Amino acid sequence: MIKISRLGFLTLNKKKYKCSFGKNGFTRNKREGDLKTPIGIFKILDCYYRQDRILKPVTSLNCIKIKKNMGWCDDPKSKLYNQLVKLPFKYSYEKLARKDNCYDILVVINYNMQPAKKNLGSAIFIHIAHSNYKPTKGCIALKKDDMLVVINYNMQPAKKNLGSAIFIHIAHSNYKPTKGCIALKKDDLLLLLKDVKNNAKIKIT
Repeated sequence: MIKISRLGFLTLNKKKYKCSFGKNGFTRNKREGDLKTPIGIFKILDCYYRQDRILKPVTSLNCIKIKKNMGWCDDPKSKLYNQLVKLPFKYSYEKLARKDNCYDILVVINYNMQPAKKNLGSAIFIHIAHSNYKPTKGCIALKKDDMLVVINYNMQPAKKNLGSAIFIHIAHSNYKPTKGCIALKKDDLLLLLKDVKNNAKIKIT
């Protein structure tokens, strides 16, 4: 389970990642525009990403390419409140294709959805943080590298003592043995990532 602390850390699999959260802290009584992060236990939904800026994230989550006409309604007056919408849109919304990098990757948190109740808050995501970890409007934000690690983590319960943290990563210059991972030189790893599709299998013999 992903846990967020008031000290500004996201914890996953006993590892802590620095994060930012709502400018006005946390609340059990979230309201639209209060700049607070809701307290509770929520499911993680789809992952959205900017194909024009990054490679498709490696994750078990459903990945959706962000298009220029995508928005997220934050207007309680709309019947599509707290939902993905197509732009142009006559009600207030957040544009997903932002000029900055905050929404290059975002994961939807299942807060106030299915159905959404008016004025209880919308567009609660995990997304990329500003370089100075500037507080958010209510979302959780991580630096890009930490975000990629977190969404790549298998959210299903792990069996004890069968091992963990098995990655393909960049090798030492002398190809020093790893603790169980596969290591490649940087150029080879980048070439591999261009050809590998999401959920591809690896055979270790």
